[in-house]
Amino acid sequence: MTRTAPTRHSTDKHVNAAMLGIAALIVLVMVGFSYREWTAYSRLNAAAALAGETQESVETLLSDLRDAETGQRGFLLTAEERYLEPYNRAVQSIPNDLAKLKSLLAASQTQSGNEARLNELVNQKLEELRQTIEIRRTQGAGAAVALVLTDRGKRLMDEIRAVCSEVRRGQKVSQNQASVEGEKVARTALLATVAGSLVLIFLFVVGLEPFVIRGSALRERPWVLRYGAAFGGTAAAILFRMALSPLLRDSHSIFPFVTFLPAVLFAAWYGGLRAGLFSIVLCSISSYYFFIWPEKSWHISSVGDLVGLLVFVLASFGLALI
Repeated sequence: MTRTAPTRHSTDKHVNAAMLGIAALIVLVMVGFSYREWTAYSRLNAAAALAGETQESVETLLSDLRDAETGQRGFLLTAEERYLEPYNRAVQSIPNDLAKLKSLLAASQTQSGNEARLNELVNQKLEELRQTIEIRRTQGAGAAVALVLTDRGKRLMDEIRAVCSEVRRGQKVSQNQASVEGEKVARTALLATVAGSLVLIFLFVVGLEPFVIRGSALRERPWVLRYGAAFGGTAAAILFRMALSPLLRDSHSIFPFVTFLPAVLFAAWYGGLRAGLFSIVLCSISSYYFFIWPEKSWHISSVGDLVGLLVFVLASFGLALI
């Protein structure tokens, strides 16, 4: 017996199985890549938050030291215990401030030398304040003022401010770097999601089109006309969007796509789902390059713009399918 050629039904089953396998692989890659990128984003976001909290902790320490100095000066002038209230509160708070700052700097694994130096200077400053207050109580204003005029307390406070400024600068640099890298990771993850979605939509269109095209008129149109109409519609949408740019320049990120939805609808109506998908790809690339800030660049500075692009792709596919 001679072996018969595979039927068209059998061939279609193999093609559909292959497309299903490719789609499943793409989904797995997208999930794995997105998980890795968003894990990195969470880590960088936590690092930025830690740097910000460290800067706030430094400010709290300086504020408590200023309160301690204020209480000391009031007592030196009046010898009245009620003026020591800010000093007493600050003395209770400063050890906790130092402990918190130490843990934050240890978590960020930076500036351990500055932390040790700051701890030493603050303890010396507290001792200087305690001594002047005690001398005011026991020896009078003259002896206390003489000790103040040695400028030891001022020198200590100047050194503390200098170390705090260095810590703040270092944390600010770390915060900015983590924020920039986090935004970059988020943009990469979203861009990969958009690209993967386009590929999945293409596979879906290839498998679905024979079931949604009824009648012979559409199938009889040459592919050149169908895809040419998609290209021409996209070109018209780009020109129209450029004309609207002065009006939409300060608008939200969804407006880069405002003229492209009709182009996708026209391409899908005239040329079918595949022509509609071709139009979606052209419109996405065009809006990405020409109308998302910074314009005429492949760089996207805002995560919101990438979210808008993803929403446009999904919405356009839904409209094309309808």
